[in-house]
Amino acid sequence: MIAIVGAGPVGLVTGLFLSRLGNDKVTIIEARSKEKVINASGRSINLALSHRGLTAIKQACPAVYEKIMQLAIPVVGRMVHQLIVNYGLKGKEVVDEYGGCIYSVSRNALMEILLSEAGRSCAIRFESKVDQIVVYGDTVIIRFADGQGELEAERVIGCDGVNSAVRKLCCKGSEIIESKIRYKEINIPPDRKLSPDFLHIWPNTRKGNMFMALPNADGSFTGTLFSENREESVESLLKDYSNHLLKYVHVEELFDEWLKNEWSALCEVHCSDWSSTDDRIIVIGDAAHAVFGQGLNCGLEDARLLSKAIGDGVSFEAFAKARQPDTDVIQALSRENWKVMNGGELAFGYRLDKLRIALMRLVYPNDVKSLYQMVTFTDIPYGEAVRIYAKWKRMFLVCTVITLLMMILVLYAKVYLL
Repeated sequence: MIAIVGAGPVGLVTGLFLSRLGNDKVTIIEARSKEKVINASGRSINLALSHRGLTAIKQACPAVYEKIMQLAIPVVGRMVHQLIVNYGLKGKEVVDEYGGCIYSVSRNALMEILLSEAGRSCAIRFESKVDQIVVYGDTVIIRFADGQGELEAERVIGCDGVNSAVRKLCCKGSEIIESKIRYKEINIPPDRKLSPDFLHIWPNTRKGNMFMALPNADGSFTGTLFSENREESVESLLKDYSNHLLKYVHVEELFDEWLKNEWSALCEVHCSDWSSTDDRIIVIGDAAHAVFGQGLNCGLEDARLLSKAIGDGVSFEAFAKARQPDTDVIQALSRENWKVMNGGELAFGYRLDKLRIALMRLVYPNDVKSLYQMVTFTDIPYGEAVRIYAKWKRMFLVCTVITLLMMILVLYAKVYLL
């Protein structure tokens, strides 16, 4: 029997994968009640699914994939609403199309679909908080808090998030790095003339904060304020964003949402050993490598790759060693993407990068992809995507130098030889 700790998206999709592999004894353990799993307070109202996450869901259960795609809102790019304080611009909107689609999905709807399907093939045990994990030979004994008994399993997979009990009990060398950045959600009602085709961003580089909004199926938007100032007030928000935000959300609505929703923290998890020394226990997803962005898609890809490794007879330790370099890369890339989203669309380095890609595509129209596109719209390993992109940058530099030398030679010939 395989026990999965954590009934979030990663744990449930892992359960679906293992069931497809023929494991008819899979138990998913969750500390929360079923109601709290579906309606998770303090968590994002909607989630952004991209190629990696959707590929995992589709392979785990095509029926679930079809249901999710019926509810998903396609998002084709970012629309950046520049504030007066950014680069001296006033009311400028910059559209940055992805060259593909990500999909905005209701967290509650996603969880209902996954729980319903996973419950058909897996046993799901709610309100069971893991207190101890002990290995006796070939058996792993999971003991629960509050006298709720114990469970025996052959292997344990921890998918229980940032504050993972499995990681704390069984894995060495882990730490949670809590960012200075906090976030608070503010709902934007329907019919506020925001295009549903885009992720909308209002950066404010002077204060190091940002407001963004993702579309929902009912026409509303889930707005999120990110700020490094945990003492941020609604009055401060109004002052900084009044020229833009109040076009879409009324003052009284803003105050209501502000009081209703709490601040939450962005965290990273660094864990040197994902698996136990006896190869009976492993952690994946946020439990192993929480990131600022792409966490859901990366975690779902973990589920797909781990399930394949199990089917191929690969040990937990070997899987972790192969996968960890890529998750280290996505953590670094996510930190950089935060800087880009927080006002970088008009920064010189970002625009130079966009120009470089556009010029390279004139020569290699079907081959050149930006780093963001490889991360978001392919399943190329993260580390390999960085290496490919570095190769294109070197080629661009060489071509640029050769072109400049040729121009100098032509100019020289015209001046001195003709």
